[in-house]
Amino acid sequence: MSTLHLPRHAPEITHDRRSRILHSAALAFAECGFKGASLRDIAADAEVSLTLVDHHFGSKEQLLEAVVAHHHETCKHRMVGLRTALLVDGHAASLAQLSAVWTRHEFQLLQGEGGADYLRLLMKLMNDEQIGLGLRQTLDCSQPVVLHALTLAAPNATATERGRAFRLARGAMQAALIDCSAALECGTDDDVALEVDACANFVYAGLAASLR
Repeated sequence: MSTLHLPRHAPEITHDRRSRILHSAALAFAECGFKGASLRDIAADAEVSLTLVDHHFGSKEQLLEAVVAHHHETCKHRMVGLRTALLVDGHAASLAQLSAVWTRHEFQLLQGEGGADYLRLLMKLMNDEQIGLGLRQTLDCSQPVVLHALTLAAPNATATERGRAFRLARGAMQAALIDCSAALECGTDDDVALEVDACANFVYAGLAASLR
């Protein structure tokens, strides 16, 4: 009796479809928020069936989790570099060093593939109560690394003070990143390094004032 061999999808085709779904989902969540994003529209934009989206991800929240996990995977190696850079000769970086390293890291992420799209997603969903608090807290992959660095750089500050200082600094940095992103899209920002330096100085001034 002959054995029936079912056709197998080529791995690269499956991977390509999944990547298209994640890309379309990231754009939809960034533009419409969690509630407003439509799985049907995401499927149509990715040129796949809604059934395939359901098969790969199961639900809208699982799809968003996959989008976040995909971004974290792309910046995993950068996280290692960020952790290393925030230690100077085995010791905690100063607030000034932390500000410079953190700012440079975020601008490099912005200029990387999908960086601007994920920045828009982060800004849209950070305070979106339609998604769980746990997921919102994982949107920014740099947050736990920077908060740990702040603990080392400002050991006398309370956790509440460090958390507040981080949120204020991150808000200022994200405003600078959005401005830089718009300039890059228009092709008018010829010297990102100047933007990085200005943002780092501003972040440092805010952290120093909050944690004195």
